[in-house]
Amino acid sequence: MTARPVTRTARLTHRGTGLLLAGVVLVLAGFVAALTPVLLLGLLMCIPVAVTTIVLVVLHPSGRFTVTRSLRPAPAHVGDEVTVTTRVAPRHLTAWSSDLLHGFGLAEEVPPALRSGTPLRALVRARYEDVHLDYVLHPTVRGRWPLGPLEVTRVGPLGLCRATSTLGEATAVAVRPRLLPMTGSSALAQAGISPMQAGANEPSDEDASLRRYVPGDDLRRVHWKSAARHRELHVRVDEGASLTPATVVVDLPAARRTAHDIVLERIISVGATLATHLVETGHAVRLVAVGDAGPASPSAGARVVATDDAARARILDPTIDLTPMPVGAARTAARAARLTEVVGGRRGAEQIVVVLGGDTEAAEIELAAYGDEAATSATRTAVVVTRAGGPNPVASRLCDHGWRTVVLADDNLDDAWQQLLGVRA
Repeated sequence: MTARPVTRTARLTHRGTGLLLAGVVLVLAGFVAALTPVLLLGLLMCIPVAVTTIVLVVLHPSGRFTVTRSLRPAPAHVGDEVTVTTRVAPRHLTAWSSDLLHGFGLAEEVPPALRSGTPLRALVRARYEDVHLDYVLHPTVRGRWPLGPLEVTRVGPLGLCRATSTLGEATAVAVRPRLLPMTGSSALAQAGISPMQAGANEPSDEDASLRRYVPGDDLRRVHWKSAARHRELHVRVDEGASLTPATVVVDLPAARRTAHDIVLERIISVGATLATHLVETGHAVRLVAVGDAGPASPSAGARVVATDDAARARILDPTIDLTPMPVGAARTAARAARLTEVVGGRRGAEQIVVVLGGDTEAAEIELAAYGDEAATSATRTAVVVTRAGGPNPVASRLCDHGWRTVVLADDNLDDAWQQLLGVRA
């Protein structure tokens, strides 16, 4: 994100405008009537206005004050409540700089995507050495949004002029897709997919990873040192003998002209939720996007086993910048290349979970290529995201190719996922 240029504007207040007009009138009257005292009086009335304006423009606070922001949580998810604290402090604390700071009028530049359409109310905490602005954001759109720079308003002596300028730089706020509620059960294991024991080597220390404890885990696999450090139970997961690995494919629909595609955001949200849920229930997971117009992230498509914050970031951070490509030859070629990469990267009986839109062009639905003829419906699952429920041609075609499918018309992903895998009637 490039730094925004510093802006400076100065405007006369009503008092300053009145004083300037009165001075100009007296100057003209004194000049026409050849009355020197009247002319000098008019000049004396104009001088304070001019001097105040020049001082406010020249004495810019940039370079004399610092601006720092802290956000909690960061990164955030769509729908989260993000607490922001903006601190303004002089670089060299003196009585003059402290008085100047406390005379500032402060305001943040916040994009609509972070405000949920409601006005912001900031709590100002002023101390001798700094000033804090505390307020809450409610991100509504996935992406990276600039917060700031800080807008500073200063009023000159006698209230003749008001100057507005920017201070500091903007802070990039990363907003991940919204995660839908999911239960903590290992859905793929309960669906009858057994652990990958066949041909697995004895796990070494390098293979061992940790995940959060879920009811039913063997207590002998609890990693007590990690539990003491994080105050939360974690169990050891050996990748060589773990549950069946899974690949979650987010099949982005073609770009639309609308600024905010609801189906696109729901597809990304469902894909991110399933990938996070599967890795937390013991599966080695990779999240892959097809039809993406942005540059490939180094961590996109990498397998994740652990459930710490760094592992979650490897899954969720690439989803922040997903941007669909428009319909055309470039999209078709890029999509085909990505699908070939997904198929070539499969391991054994790896589970393929595809999340796609229900209005995808029929000519582009080549999802049967994800699995060979020996693959069964137990390893090929699709979640078709639509605006309305009922029969869907995309889901029907997937079923004809041996896929287990579910049509998701709302945000009740947990129930649809459990029913799809036969865990819940």
